[in-house]
Amino acid sequence: MSALTSTEGTRAAKLAIVASELRAIFDEDAERYDRARPGYPDVLFDDLCELAQLDAGSRVLEIGCGTGQATRRFAQRGMAIVAVELGANLAAVTRRNLAAFPDTRVTCRRTPACARWSPQRSTDCSRASVS
Repeated sequence: MSALTSTEGTRAAKLAIVASELRAIFDEDAERYDRARPGYPDVLFDDLCELAQLDAGSRVLEIGCGTGQATRRFAQRGMAIVAVELGANLAAVTRRNLAAFPDTRVTCRRTPACARWSPQRSTDCSRASVS
């Protein structure tokens, strides 16, 4: 693996800053994001569960859960979920939205801790929608 040139390093640093700023936008007004973001079609979860052979009791790791729209769909199917979110406000909205599902645990992890985090148990499925 070759080292980055000065130009490539500068470009990579700028992209990292832009990505960080974009990520923060959604967390700034998590409530509005939760209201405005369109949901997912049922057939998406039907197909995913069939292809991954997931059913009630399956363990799912969700990376970048946002406000928990997809998380809720797995929880409604009786799955045990660990949802990891970098944004504290997004994680709080997810916790509220999923309070009725005791087998769902929402963890807020910020970089660099997130990079070193790993689930305590194996999972049947790990997913990230738009992360």
